[in-house]
Amino acid sequence: ETLEYLCVCEILQNVSAPEPTELMLSLCSLPDRLKVVLIDLFSKRGRLSEPLLSALACPSLTKLHVQDCVEIDDRALSVLQTTDCHLRSLNVQGVRDHVRDITPPAIIRLLTTNGIRLQFLNLASCHSINDDVMATIGSACPHLTSLDISDCPRVTIQGFQHLTSLTCLTSLSLERTPANNAVAECIARSDYSQVLEALFMSRTSITDQGFLCIGKACPALRTIRTFRCTISAAARVKWEIIQQQHQARCPNADRRVHMAWSIAP
Repeated sequence: ETLEYLCVCEILQNVSAPEPTELMLSLCSLPDRLKVVLIDLFSKRGRLSEPLLSALACPSLTKLHVQDCVEIDDRALSVLQTTDCHLRSLNVQGVRDHVRDITPPAIIRLLTTNGIRLQFLNLASCHSINDDVMATIGSACPHLTSLDISDCPRVTIQGFQHLTSLTCLTSLSLERTPANNAVAECIARSDYSQVLEALFMSRTSITDQGFLCIGKACPALRTIRTFRCTISAAARVKWEIIQQQHQARCPNADRRVHMAWSIAP
């Protein structure tokens, strides 16, 4: 198997698009374990394409990180809808200086068929992502623990409301979105508020009110990032008091919180 793997790698390093049909057929016959290794290899090199994904997708595929693959689009993702993949981690973050051709319907179809086991989802910089996608995440991804929707300007308060039913979410990134104090209150009322450990909300419109609302409602929060938010020094002091109150309720809990923020003048 090791020799087979090395031979395939050597061949594919010299393959130019479009990939030869004979090579694609040979890839289809590889064992699942080797297919998974090759998908990861080409994803890291930014060379995964729709033909390669079609040839290599298999039930053993649990991680697909294609943030560096400019050829991955709606058509490529549709391959996973017909393959019984057990995806637990999906990263389709937009590529810098490249408009990724992934639309909300494609993401919705993918999550509907593969979201039940999903734990990690990164949609950052996918500018077409909207509230319909958020609704699908809320209903189709019950075991999600990490969600990144940074730089997704079309997600509104209604979209965040769709996420409130998630119960396992421990990390949420909403930087450079239209999030405001209403979104902060939505987070505070969510089913994941008690387990949320990391929140990244830089460059949003969340102010002191929303910041303190989150602090009161999220006792497990350990990391919070608020660069370019209007958070005052007074709010920081109140935050420390809130942390002391949480500590008094759970004296054995580790209350060390990593904060990264810019204080409003």
